[in-house]
Amino acid sequence: MNPFGFQFAAILLLLLNTVMVLETQAANVKPQRITCYKRYSKCYLKYITCPSECPEIRPKDPYAKECFLV
Repeated sequence: MNPFGFQFAAILLLLLNTVMVLETQAANVKPQRITCYKRYSKCYLKYITCPSECPEIRPKDPYAKECFLV
């Protein structure tokens, strides 16, 4: 039995497990909604839901992506 193959498989499974846990935790964040106040635009006074890539308007993590309207 090749020990390198076993170590590689163990590291690969650990990495896969870590990615799945991170995705599950990211999916638990409920996306926030923003009201559009830009007059004469199609979105005026409509609610815009933030995408899953940046679900929060003001995230607690300073390095996380922030949802905003321009």
